[in-house]
Amino acid sequence: MEKLNLTPVEDTTSDVGETNESAEKPDFVKKIENFDINNLSPENIEFMNHIIQDVFRENFPVDSEIIDKIPDRMRIVENEEFVRLLEEDGGDTDIDSGFYNPKLDQIVVNISMHHNPGALFSTMFHESLHFASINSGAGFNGGFCYPGVGENETDEFIGELDEGVRVMREGMTHNITRAYVMGYLKFDPQSEMFGYEPECLVTDAIWGAFSRDEKMQAYFEAPMELLRVRVESAFEENYDVDRPNGVFADCLVDVARNTKQIRNALNSWKENGDPAPVEDVLRNIRHAVGLFVVREVENGDRTLSEEDEESLRDYLEPYLVEE
Repeated sequence: MEKLNLTPVEDTTSDVGETNESAEKPDFVKKIENFDINNLSPENIEFMNHIIQDVFRENFPVDSEIIDKIPDRMRIVENEEFVRLLEEDGGDTDIDSGFYNPKLDQIVVNISMHHNPGALFSTMFHESLHFASINSGAGFNGGFCYPGVGENETDEFIGELDEGVRVMREGMTHNITRAYVMGYLKFDPQSEMFGYEPECLVTDAIWGAFSRDEKMQAYFEAPMELLRVRVESAFEENYDVDRPNGVFADCLVDVARNTKQIRNALNSWKENGDPAPVEDVLRNIRHAVGLFVVREVENGDRTLSEEDEESLRDYLEPYLVEE
């Protein structure tokens, strides 16, 4: 297959979620969008896998050996086979578009739930991100056992902790998917590309104060334990990494609760046309993240350039409370 010309992402997206509207749609995207979703050939699937591999190689800190495996791990199946594999996986039965099964080491995508090849490509890309991050050892996409939590905590708290990890995992995955499928590659937006709306809003608000490199590191490279230590040490002097102080667990629980609030607020917005409840939740998140960054600066764990300071002010300014 010919080598495709993929412009480095910095030329088309200055950050995850920011796009260059003047960029033209590449010919290979037009080719994919013209595939017949009801009669996809093995060559069509191979071509889409090839595009995903090229985007990953050009833009993400993922080992080449992992990227090379994507086509062999990708299974495009009809709904009946998808349901069977999902039940074998023992995963969330509400999933209907695709999932990655670490036990079988397979990416499974339900073609029956996609009405056009662009939407199918988006799900293939999304699940390939899960595959790459899990196999890179990143925390949000791997197993996480929070030290010091579980023995004396309620099932409700543990459930919220797990939900917080899920929100971060799916929200970050889908924000990256949107940025690269629609922003970078210029696929036409499809309704199937706009899932995980509450998760996307919450994680976008959380990571808005961080650089692209920090987001990529957190998603692809940093085990959850490193993220825990970074967050907790920002709020405690002389922090002992072997003695969790609970701040990170509380943060994950807050993520879960904020996502539930966002979901309710979005429903209210649709019914009443009032976005204020959504903005209230995002304001609270941005205040908390801003406090974290400021504490890192005070502790000497982060140095802000003039550009970083301006970016942080822009991030916080719309949400600052007037005295």
